[in-house]
Amino acid sequence: MDETELDDPYYKKTVPFRIGGLDLSFRVSQTLFSSHGIDAGTEFLLRTLHRTGARFEKALDLGCGYGPIGVALKALDPTATLHVVDRDALAVAYAARNAHLNGIDDAVIYASIGFDDVEDRDFDLVAANIAGKANREVIASWLRDAPLYVRDQGQVAIVVVSPLEPFVAEVIGGIPGARVVLRKSRAGHAVFIYALDRPEETSARPQAGSFDRGDYDRAQSVFSRGQLQYGMTTVFGLPQFDSLSYRTLLLIDVLRSLDARSSRALVLNPGQGHIPVVLSKTLMPASIDMLDRDLLALRCSERNLLLNEYDGASISTSHQPGMDGDGPKYDLIVAEMRDAEGPDVIAAHFRQAVSRVAPGGRIVIAASSAAITRLVAVCKRERLGAIEERRRRHGSSVLVVAQTSRSLSTRS
Repeated sequence: MDETELDDPYYKKTVPFRIGGLDLSFRVSQTLFSSHGIDAGTEFLLRTLHRTGARFEKALDLGCGYGPIGVALKALDPTATLHVVDRDALAVAYAARNAHLNGIDDAVIYASIGFDDVEDRDFDLVAANIAGKANREVIASWLRDAPLYVRDQGQVAIVVVSPLEPFVAEVIGGIPGARVVLRKSRAGHAVFIYALDRPEETSARPQAGSFDRGDYDRAQSVFSRGQLQYGMTTVFGLPQFDSLSYRTLLLIDVLRSLDARSSRALVLNPGQGHIPVVLSKTLMPASIDMLDRDLLALRCSERNLLLNEYDGASISTSHQPGMDGDGPKYDLIVAEMRDAEGPDVIAAHFRQAVSRVAPGGRIVIAASSAAITRLVAVCKRERLGAIEERRRRHGSSVLVVAQTSRSLSTRS
């Protein structure tokens, strides 16, 4: 294990993959898709492309995860230009590391919600393993948009789980000028390769991306807690689209009980935007920063803040897996942790929050009760702050930690 892996709380293991006589290695994270190894669908797609002798000068790996499709395509054709995108900042980071691990240093790797942030439209090949849990309207928008990003004679190659095969075939069949070059099925998965016979008829870029078109929109709902009421436009792919979890309700109750307003607040993992909106209506901070590894969550939360008439000039977003050590100090940091990330990641986020809270400020963290119990031990052992309150409900807890001059001097 190298130093990078030791410093990375997300790292799980390194897995091998062999294709075309090449031995590749991939660092994987427990919180990214297929952390056990290269999944069967990805392998099916890659081996199908390799056996058909696919040729390309420029390829796009859409929804890259930790990068197996893009890295393998580039390894098989080192002269090709490779773009790799994902809405998850952790996936983008792991794809970049895995490209470097396999001797690829010229890949263009960045964040995008589907094709929304992809500027180039001259790919020979767009390849994707489409998630089976994705909403069908979102999948349909990807399939329809993909040909707009390939040049004449370019191809789109996807793999889907078997239950989606009839739906995908129907959508592709409805794309003007689309022609299925190859359709191959086996137990559990289906591969489609399609192209456009008349690309000039569908060459215009959409006037808006999939998020702005509303392809991800799920519902317009009103949420309430006591006298607090607010409206939201929620999206597919994020939880709490029509009701609030016990944990979020507990967190809202704690926030409403705080006795001081904050001038600058940070929300970690804002999701649909419930907590930022509640903050804007209760503690009314002068600015709200939001940090999340999910670009969809950031854009949805920002939209919902604007919907609730919070000043857009006072909103800032950071798309990254965790906080940097340096940066502005906050009077209030609120974090609704992802339990699936594990105790090491949750503890790392807490330590990062401690380094970014101003003297006299507070950190409010919601997680499972087991995770909060571990954080209490970390906080006391490392003297990271003064524990003001802990509330429990239905297996979840909220912890309030105050930053004091004593904890600052102890850590220094």
